[in-house]
Amino acid sequence: MLAYSSERWKKNGLFSGVAETLDFLIAQGDELVLLTKGDPRVQEKKIEATNVKKWFKDNMFIVPSKNKEVLLEYAKNTPLEQVYHVGNSIRSDVKPALESGMKIIYIPLETWAYEKDHNGVSQDANLITLPTFKDIIKIYEFL
Repeated sequence: MLAYSSERWKKNGLFSGVAETLDFLIAQGDELVLLTKGDPRVQEKKIEATNVKKWFKDNMFIVPSKNKEVLLEYAKNTPLEQVYHVGNSIRSDVKPALESGMKIIYIPLETWAYEKDHNGVSQDANLITLPTFKDIIKIYEFL
């Protein structure tokens, strides 16, 4: 069993290009919301270790699971055509976003085997797959 390690998260940091992309999105005037699922104690430690608070401020939420209803609840004050859900999991990000009618930017960087469920997801007009987080900057003007 592998235990959570704040030191490992501090050492590894965010995926490549994430900080630069979040800075770019803030500079564009976009509102960023961090919606993450899991054990609140672990997720809070990850948030602290990776220093993401500076981009999300009070817009950080930890939920036990992500589904259509949860995504719609956190996006309720924004028209769906203006919402882009960004995630790295077919199961927890892509499927719920598509079911909710949101646009999804999928970056295939699953961090554990449970999330590697690729069955049943077909091409969709609301699905954009990018190889890296930083590629959001490259396509931003077309979003």
